[in-house]
Amino acid sequence: MVTKCNSQKTIGLSTSNYKEEPHDEKIWIPNKSDESFQFKIADTTVKEVNLIFERLFDDSIKILLNSQEVISRRIKTTTNLSVVNDEFKVLYSQHSNPLIEILLIEKNKKISFKPKVGFILCYIDRINGNWLLDFSNYQRMYF
Repeated sequence: MVTKCNSQKTIGLSTSNYKEEPHDEKIWIPNKSDESFQFKIADTTVKEVNLIFERLFDDSIKILLNSQEVISRRIKTTTNLSVVNDEFKVLYSQHSNPLIEILLIEKNKKISFKPKVGFILCYIDRINGNWLLDFSNYQRMYF
């Protein structure tokens, strides 16, 4: 037995006549009057990282980029305060395979890592003798 059905018209686009329009790639940059102006915006063409030491650091440090010293300084932080006022900026745009090393001189400790392109901040912590790195594009608020 054959049954006849009335087909209903569908509303919308069919895949046969759909044409994808090119999208403009835009980035939102906040005005200085916006509350969110304090946030950093990732720029993958800038190859630099700001190193921010958190928690308890009380040592002389050396920061090396591909075995060349870029920063040598004493840092001291407390549990509630991190070093955010000092500039520990490492520019690695001239290096195709950058390697950053941080040496704690008095404690005789060292960490080596490769920066992540597109991230402009690296939070550095040492907890129970272990290093903790956190790459970000947002500056943390400390209270």
